[in-house]
Amino acid sequence: MVDRSPLPARYRAALPATVDGMRAWAQGDPTLPPVGHVVDLLLAGDAAMLAAVERSAARVPSSQVAGWVSAWRASTRFKSGTERYCSRVRSIMDGAATPLRDALSGAYAASCRKPQELASLLRPDTAYWAVIEAYEDTADEAAPPPDHDPLARAALQAIDAGDDDAVRDAAWALAYRAEPAAWASLRALHARISDRKEADQLAMAFFRTRDPQLHALAWSACARMPRQHPMCESGPAPHDTDEHAATPPAVSAADLAAMRQTLAGLGFHRVAGLADARFEAADATSVLAASGYIHGFDAETGQFPNAHDSLLRTLAPLVQPALDGAVFEEQAPDQESGPYRLVAYLDGKRYHMLARNLDDWYDIDAVLRLLNAMLADRARAERFASLHTNDQIAWVVGAPQSALQAAFKAGVLQPGDAGGAEQQGKAFEHAVMQELKQ
Repeated sequence: MVDRSPLPARYRAALPATVDGMRAWAQGDPTLPPVGHVVDLLLAGDAAMLAAVERSAARVPSSQVAGWVSAWRASTRFKSGTERYCSRVRSIMDGAATPLRDALSGAYAASCRKPQELASLLRPDTAYWAVIEAYEDTADEAAPPPDHDPLARAALQAIDAGDDDAVRDAAWALAYRAEPAAWASLRALHARISDRKEADQLAMAFFRTRDPQLHALAWSACARMPRQHPMCESGPAPHDTDEHAATPPAVSAADLAAMRQTLAGLGFHRVAGLADARFEAADATSVLAASGYIHGFDAETGQFPNAHDSLLRTLAPLVQPALDGAVFEEQAPDQESGPYRLVAYLDGKRYHMLARNLDDWYDIDAVLRLLNAMLADRARAERFASLHTNDQIAWVVGAPQSALQAAFKAGVLQPGDAGGAEQQGKAFEHAVMQELKQ
């Protein structure tokens, strides 16, 4: 359904600059833009949203800086930014320590790992949690920071702050380092923990080092635990280092060039501008994903509400610039059994559609129907479609409809059911449960 409607005023409201304001915002203050909208645009590197956060940071009372920064840390935790986010925030991270820098540092650490980015990120005046985040595993192939000293320093700061979760994260990051000096720092960190139970929990990280003395301390901790820790069952285990890490075979340049030529001929013109990158396969899905036509994601959200609006914001750029400027929101049901309402605002129009409540699974069909309805209403040539999947990772392609039809006809891409990933995931879960009952 579509009707005429201006963008609600809350999307133009200033972001909160007090601790109470941040708390109300997190709880869904209807006078403020939704948290998901702000965070998604910020991490996408949207210049206007970054400027809005900067204006908010400038208004924070000095007595509330710590609480304001902490609230931003919570809002962006476990999230990562795009390359555009890294590019826009780099000058802030290179500059002096400010509340704005601290608020942006967590996502920067999770996303921006180039040597020049790490140099500013690992400074002594960077928030300890961001430094620790920079050493944790990521999905990309960025090399870990070469020196463990900033990590050890941040771990001690986490102890002083009483941040037990950050201390544990730092301990495991130190344990997985290859250099013995990092293990010595881990032992010193352990010695600073006065609570015996907490110290014994942290000692489980010792099993991931190659230090026999630390292994002995970990076994002693196991003996004191009233309940057996899983690490006490597995014991020491080696961890990979760069020289032992498996390297996927290089894709033939000729095969990759041939696939790019095929896809360009079918109408996927952005593949021509694809920068050189490492591919594990020269298949259409890999090349189109790298070119910004395909997005893969877990169909199971693990949360309620499901944040369909965030998924919509992620998928819309696949057909850029067709849906540029669209604002998406999810209206969650009052009760967990009711339907969702998905809403989009663009150029003075409001599009809305009901989505099924599938527990903690996206209603991908409703998401794609809303996006395609917007494209059709705007007389655009692009469309979205689901691709075949063998597991609960859903794959969505957005491209000119003629290119999609040509790719499906040629067998380069295989269309799939929008609910296929959900069906595969639930089938796997059922099989696991049946096996556990035996």
